Amino acid sequence: MTKKARKLARKGWTFRFAKTKQEKGKAAELFRMVDGVTNDAMFDGDILVAESPHHSIAGAALLGAWEDANGLRHCLVRVLAVAPDKQGKGVGTALLWATHAAARGIEVFGGCSAANEGFYRAAGCEIRTDLGNGLVSSNPLYDRWFVLP
Repeated sequence: MTKKARKLARKGWTFRFAKTKQEKGKAAELFRMVDGVTNDAMFDGDILVAESPHHSIAGAALLGAWEDANGLRHCLVRVLAVAPDKQGKGVGTALLWATHAAARGIEVFGGCSAANEGFYRAAGCEIRTDLGNGLVSSNPLYDRWFVLP
């Protein structure tokens, strides 16, 4: 975890799974606003949220489980979004590491573009063009993977 992420935790930020329909709706708003996801997109899967000390959701990660051909389970970060006014303050990095903690030893990975590769590298991720098993991204916007060890 980075210094900024630890500082957020000390200031009372919490990182937990969304429980209510309202929390999931706020997360979906962030996904649409920050990641350009369309209004009719379905957000099925677990949603991990970053909640400020004032109980507002400032970031969210849509997670899914994935099992490779060898039967190994992985945690796929399908979308990671942080409110524009909270970007650059460690919320995204802390949310990524909270995902790692929630995955409990299962590898965490997701799609990455050239534009956000720097964020993932700074957060401690390894950037790969494939996942070592021949899996390459079919999404032209996310032509590489980030892997959080």
